Amino acid sequence: MPPEVLIGYTESTPKIDVWAVGIMLHALMLGYFPFRSSNRDELKKQIIEKELIIDRKEHKMTDHCYDILVRMLDKDPARRISIPEIMEHPWIVDLRKSKRRRDRGIFGHGEL
Repeated sequence: MPPEVLIGYTESTPKIDVWAVGIMLHALMLGYFPFRSSNRDELKKQIIEKELIIDRKEHKMTDHCYDILVRMLDKDPARRISIPEIMEHPWIVDLRKSKRRRDRGIFGHGEL
């Protein structure tokens, strides 16, 4: 759950979904969740208070990947990246371009 829900915000917004996808992206890219504890109260405290620290060099993370991840996991929903911003983020745009190149194949119009 995002910090705003844990402190009592009850309205559902797309920014809550962005947080959830950010948590999954963190786990996929780094191999672990950003907040971990077997104690529910400690986990809640981490989500609300703990600073997100990612060692880009250790994880061989590009600047664009790092940027989208920390913006998705911004604790302040007003500053958290929006879904339209995600779709135009350089990391996503680069992934789309890369997929289009792969889809065209070596001859530029798909595999023969």
